[in-house]
Amino acid sequence: MIYEIDLLNYEQLTYISQYFNYLTFKDGKISNPSADKCCQTVFDGPGHYDLNMYCRDIILRTVPLHVSEMSQIYFVKYGVGDKYEDHYDANPCGGVRSDYSMTCFLNDDYDGGELVIENGRNIKLSKGKAVLYPGNLLHRVNEVKFGTRNVFIGWIQTQ
Repeated sequence: MIYEIDLLNYEQLTYISQYFNYLTFKDGKISNPSADKCCQTVFDGPGHYDLNMYCRDIILRTVPLHVSEMSQIYFVKYGVGDKYEDHYDANPCGGVRSDYSMTCFLNDDYDGGELVIENGRNIKLSKGKAVLYPGNLLHRVNEVKFGTRNVFIGWIQTQ
């Protein structure tokens, strides 16, 4: 089942978006050296732990699933020309069994960059909204045509 949820309220979104701009981004291929992945990701660095805990707390209070474990959060940005070709999320992913993958959209002022899930759904939600989908579904991020796509992602192990 695929869920689209209102994850962040205005204050939470503003706080995360401001913090996001000060994180230390690195080549996203560090987590998956596939030649078909082009993005910038935060794995660690100043502010990472605090923002990670802040987001995890919101997720654990909000998602409509029985969560037994939650991965760390990865903050990701895709610039013009960036994309992530068809892939499955590893199991485990981020240290947990990836029963569900999650993408939370932090902005919506870009073109392209849709999340495309195996069943053919093109998903580009408004800022503050998140999509949760089974981690074993083939998915991709289309090429960003204009602007920058800012998201955070994580994986959920259910009971």
